[in-house]
Amino acid sequence: MNVVWELTAARMKARYRRTLAGFFWVVLSPMITFGAQALIFSKVLKLDVSNYGLYLLGGILPWIFISNSIEMGIPSLVGSRDLMMAYRIRPWVLVFSSIIDNFINFLAGLVLLLVPAFFFYDFSPLGLMLLPLALLQLMVGVTALVWLLSVLNVFFRDTRFVAHFGLSVLFFLTPVFYPRELIPSAYQWLVDINPFFSLIEPVRACLYQFRFDSFAFTFLKGLFFTVGLIAISSLNWKRSQNEFYFNI
Repeated sequence: MNVVWELTAARMKARYRRTLAGFFWVVLSPMITFGAQALIFSKVLKLDVSNYGLYLLGGILPWIFISNSIEMGIPSLVGSRDLMMAYRIRPWVLVFSSIIDNFINFLAGLVLLLVPAFFFYDFSPLGLMLLPLALLQLMVGVTALVWLLSVLNVFFRDTRFVAHFGLSVLFFLTPVFYPRELIPSAYQWLVDINPFFSLIEPVRACLYQFRFDSFAFTFLKGLFFTVGLIAISSLNWKRSQNEFYFNI
């Protein structure tokens, strides 16, 4: 784990080097995105969702974490080929350090938005206690997904472009900024099989109108997809690890 933290620190230093405000810009970006969408969908389009700002907070920040992790994590193996070969760093270390980097930024943005939210919204103490569990599941699920995609990118270099296009489409198909109930009932099953939504929903359930039965259901559903992603990514690595270093 020491190597993971050293690589994470190196990534963060490289990201903030020669910037005016460094870490501030990374945290400011999701806050601006949240503010702009909250204004548009609550005041302009006027979605009929009570406490819309809190509803959006539980969806948009996890989505930004997922999308940033995928965008940065997929090329992490190919882009670090020389580092991996020279210092015999295990591939999963490179991917995991990329996830940790994004997760730290995600937590910073979440905390900075939650602090003022305490003055405007009522939070369930139990929901806040369960929030770390939902965040842990989110990180594990995203790590498994990025590990799968980053290994695939070694063999199929257009994986990152397909993923970028897929993220653009899935953003509108995933109930991040609108409630699931707005989707016609005939198509709601598409949301139910969306792993992104299953990872995001437990986080939102902790923050927005918390009910333990709803949280338990969404968490178990997210756990199902998380275990599935871990199994698929593990099987893919076992199948391809013998040829991995010949293609990197």
